[in-house]
Amino acid sequence: MKTFFALIFGLSTLGSNVCFAQSQGSNSKDSDQTLRFENDSERAVEETVIQKDGKTVRQMKSGKVRQRQGEARVGEIEDGEIDQISRRQKSLSLSSFGFGPYGSSSIGDSKVMYGFSYGHHWEVATTAELKADILGVVNSKGSLWHGGLGMSYLPFTTSVSPLVGASLGFGYASGNQKNAGGFSGQINLGLRFFRLSETQMEIVANYTGVFDGGSPGVYGLQLRLLY
Repeated sequence: MKTFFALIFGLSTLGSNVCFAQSQGSNSKDSDQTLRFENDSERAVEETVIQKDGKTVRQMKSGKVRQRQGEARVGEIEDGEIDQISRRQKSLSLSSFGFGPYGSSSIGDSKVMYGFSYGHHWEVATTAELKADILGVVNSKGSLWHGGLGMSYLPFTTSVSPLVGASLGFGYASGNQKNAGGFSGQINLGLRFFRLSETQMEIVANYTGVFDGGSPGVYGLQLRLLY
């Protein structure tokens, strides 16, 4: 039974291979084997006590447990694997607030509209970010609302970089005696300033439309602060 456990743990010595299934010899009267693990659980020590010709002989052999081969199983996770899945790069997380003038040929009676936005940005790479934001564009004759998820591409890693992005979400538009609601989309083109800081600014021109009821949309320019 002790030989069986030794084979299961598969110990190997530092200098030479250790075989735990050893023959005790014809003139050996009695023997006892003990297998124990050291504190780091990666090394094991085998101690063998042999009673031979009235004398007690102790043999100790130390070796490193062979690493598991194949897929990990429950209860077999090694110390070096505990954080293997959770190790990730940390994204830069910024909130944003923006405002600016807008116009539309389908709502708002073709008058100047006022746009406001609030969102959150996660810079997940040196040239790309994910974002979630809400846009509201209103005047006394109509309004358009859009909430979406999207991404932006910033090709330069310098303090100033152009950006191009898009988002998809849900929107609602009213005005000019028509209402429309459903999926909506937004396209952005602009410049990002102070990219080397955790407080940034951007100027963005965008178009936002609702994919329903004649596809009403708005176009405009925003100044945004990211903080």
